[in-house]
Amino acid sequence: MVLVQLYDEGEGIQPSWQQKIFDKFVRAQRSLTTPVRGSGLGLYICRRYIEAMRGRLWLQHSVPGEGSTFSFYLPRIDAPPTKSERAPEEIGL
Repeated sequence: MVLVQLYDEGEGIQPSWQQKIFDKFVRAQRSLTTPVRGSGLGLYICRRYIEAMRGRLWLQHSVPGEGSTFSFYLPRIDAPPTKSERAPEEIGL
């Protein structure tokens, strides 16, 4: 597996939103005066793509006012697929 960690110095994610941010159409409210932008699909789509490639994406760490760290891993290209991931004809079905 290959592990990638991405860090930003943005506003961070409030603890009450951290379990929801990968859901479809979720847009975390920054403040009462800052309008929420975007469709709420970015992290949802990223997670689905990574999972489709046999990987995993998660929020590693986030502190409001200090930024966030997202981590994901993907299998190496030279890693052979597991038996359950091979086509039926490859395993004699």
